[in-house]
Amino acid sequence: MEILDSGRGSGSVAPMDARLILRDLARITGPRAVVAFSGGMDSGLLARALLDAGVQVTLATVVGPHISTRARTVAMFGASSLNLPQVIHELCPVSDETLAVNDELRCYYCKQNVFSLLKPRSGAVLCDGTTADDDPERPGRRAAVEAGVVSPLEKLGLTKKEVSALARELRSPGWDVEPDSCLATRVRTGTRLTAARLELVEAVEALLHSEDVTGVRARLDDMMMSVRYSNENGPLSNDLRRRAHELCRAAGMSAPEFVPW
Repeated sequence: MEILDSGRGSGSVAPMDARLILRDLARITGPRAVVAFSGGMDSGLLARALLDAGVQVTLATVVGPHISTRARTVAMFGASSLNLPQVIHELCPVSDETLAVNDELRCYYCKQNVFSLLKPRSGAVLCDGTTADDDPERPGRRAAVEAGVVSPLEKLGLTKKEVSALARELRSPGWDVEPDSCLATRVRTGTRLTAARLELVEAVEALLHSEDVTGVRARLDDMMMSVRYSNENGPLSNDLRRRAHELCRAAGMSAPEFVPW
């Protein structure tokens, strides 16, 4: 098949045969694999490709107050569409002091906990959807390497743009899902993680999503929220701004700032 420009990632993508590229997955993982599965584009393609390669796949998904209801739904739907077993693991960063202080290493410590939870007990290989052009200096990436997590897409040299095109071609889970990250990433470093702050972030983002606003990120510090959204949406309505303001005011915060990006 020919890889087409999907609009994600950067750089040129040469034509390639998906079967030729993905057939080596079983050689990388062996007969059994546990996929750290969010239902997004990367883990969705990995799970689908491993399944097609004849690997026995189990999906492992982390939930907690830092994972939005929307993200959980995406993960559950993706697992259902593949008809694969899915194990749900609970993680609560607000009750773990190392994570709740929300310093520069929060993501590293969080991923340490995640990979410890997901580590297979049956000899299967734990895999994630890291791609060849993901930043190797990310704290979460360091935790993955230390935990021995295997990244088959990276090993195959597939970039984000190539993964996007393959996912679109195969219609794997998450191929058309807007990229997302956990709610804790919205809280400014140094501002303590609390259940109330994570709930407010989710509520404001859910409000905008309910009106089909895309590219939403509700950034939060101690007393102020900055709501970013794609400038492709055009101006937000006064009513939508008012309702977001009401959510912030109920949480004891000032009116949010709205920033198109």
